[in-house]
Amino acid sequence: MQFRHPYECGGLYFTLNLCTPVIGLALVLNLMPGESFDELTTKFLTKLAVGLGGGLLCLLGLFFTLMEEKYRRTFLSAETGGQLTRRLFLEGNDLQKAYLFGIHDSHWNPIKDKVEAWVKAGWRQWEVEKLEWFTDEFRSSVPKAWIPERDRREVEEVIEVREQKKDVVVKGEEKQGVRRKSIIDTLRNRNIKIAPAGVKKEQCIEVQEFKREMERRGSIMD
Repeated sequence: MQFRHPYECGGLYFTLNLCTPVIGLALVLNLMPGESFDELTTKFLTKLAVGLGGGLLCLLGLFFTLMEEKYRRTFLSAETGGQLTRRLFLEGNDLQKAYLFGIHDSHWNPIKDKVEAWVKAGWRQWEVEKLEWFTDEFRSSVPKAWIPERDRREVEEVIEVREQKKDVVVKGEEKQGVRRKSIIDTLRNRNIKIAPAGVKKEQCIEVQEFKREMERRGSIMD
């Protein structure tokens, strides 16, 4: 059911796919060469197709009848993902509009001017109010040209700090040779250390020691 969302298949396309098996079966029976099947087989398949198709249509009809009215339109909507993104921005509040920067810009390029105007008009106020959604992640996702000049350097520093932290973590893991153990590495018996979840790096153990401990626990259970 989630595939009827505009970011997936879309409502109308999803509903058409539900009806496709019935239509396809009817076409196959009509186009089926007469020499391949005898008359009894053809009649049986026709009855089977009518029964399955009719049953499916009845179930769909019952499903739509019992459904809350506000959800019915979602099965017939032809709204695309981009249209949904633009509608939520134009009709939503600031929190809903902020989600736009987590979506590919091809969705909101047609209203780029309005998005830019919204950012420039509200930035100062958001800085003062310290809204929950006005995070470093949001600020770093906004095009720099849209940010007031005096705040632009601060945002650039935030981005630089985040990148530096990532580099420190990666280099630290490479230097210590410690990482989370995968099943594949265990099977390959590589000479690396294992860091079980919740265990500090200084408590890491060698692969062979880990295997011996598991064997010991297994023998105790037996």
